[in-house]
Amino acid sequence: MKPFKGALSLWLIASFLPVCAAQVSNKPDTADSASVTIENIKPYPELDSLFRRSSGGWIGADGAYSIPLSTTKTIWTFGDTWIGRIDGNRRSANCAMINNSAAIQSIAKGKRLHPLQFLWSPGDPPLSLWKSEEPKFYFWPGDGIALDEKLFVFLHKITAEKSKPEPFQFRTVSDCVVRIDNPLAPSAEWQMRYSDLGNDAEKLEYGTATICDDKHVYIYCSDRSRQDGLNAHPAILCRLSKDDFKNHHFNKIEYYKNNGAETNSIASRERDSDWVLNPKGSTIIFPDAAPEMSVTRVDGIPGFIAVYMPPLSKEIFIRHAMAPQGPWSDRIKIYDCPEKDDGILLYSAKAHQELAREPGELVVTYCRNSKDNKMHYKDASIYFPQAIRVKLKSK
Repeated sequence: MKPFKGALSLWLIASFLPVCAAQVSNKPDTADSASVTIENIKPYPELDSLFRRSSGGWIGADGAYSIPLSTTKTIWTFGDTWIGRIDGNRRSANCAMINNSAAIQSIAKGKRLHPLQFLWSPGDPPLSLWKSEEPKFYFWPGDGIALDEKLFVFLHKITAEKSKPEPFQFRTVSDCVVRIDNPLAPSAEWQMRYSDLGNDAEKLEYGTATICDDKHVYIYCSDRSRQDGLNAHPAILCRLSKDDFKNHHFNKIEYYKNNGAETNSIASRERDSDWVLNPKGSTIIFPDAAPEMSVTRVDGIPGFIAVYMPPLSKEIFIRHAMAPQGPWSDRIKIYDCPEKDDGILLYSAKAHQELAREPGELVVTYCRNSKDNKMHYKDASIYFPQAIRVKLKSK
């Protein structure tokens, strides 16, 4: 039986080791109230079943970002992934865990869901899709974006850290961006270029969410240097012009710093004086964010919706804003996860809007894990994304 290799859930929990057990603050950076309401929420078993369709090969993972590649294709990226077989409801003892994988899915709005074609580097043992050239490092995927038929994915570089207490003996080192020039080709033929951002990811982590407009790619970050109690991942925002992003000119990143404007007007959102070259002093756009989340447009809802699950929570929240930097509304709880077992870890809620079937619909997944590694072999149902459908309405 292969030992469990630092699952992403441990990364979330480890974030809280140096901080006190303070109450999570619900107070946003502004007094803006949300202009959306929740009409209904229901499970999405049709999507759940796509992750569980195979009894051999790809048999569970966490992470579960999705990035539209075109109007007809999307790519899912996953963190730690089980490869092997499921017999009944048990994973076989010779299963292997790799650190990342992916899946390609065809999409068609308003129609049935298409199956996922899972991707990893086959072999004996199987290998991750994205591998560091330095053996002591491995990658967990963050969010990403497709531009001009190329795929860009943020990767968190992880290494072992024996000085930390078990089972949290790992450290996020830095982030990099991988550009895949031909993401729809077979993964063995991908043409990839890696660019290390050179950051200290224990202080500032890039790519918790991404979104773009006509001019810029917006990159949401976890500013862990400003953690406060259980708010271990306060969100800040940076941006890069599309051309600079495509050409890996990451030294030109600008960070959002609110210089006093309290309006949502287009003019105030476009002021260059609100963007600075140094992350220090940048504005925390909301304090209770997560190291994995999504910011997305929802058909029929003006502006943007952030979806996230604060770490150590079993609740999924949204916030609403008319601009990527906000001001963001108070958080709205959209879902109480039904898992009652304290041994089950819940995390990494995010939206997948390319799968939405109608205006106002929000498609959300969250991840499930176990505190006891033996349970991954005894109960194969645990380590798969869970999906829900939420219907939103503008006020």
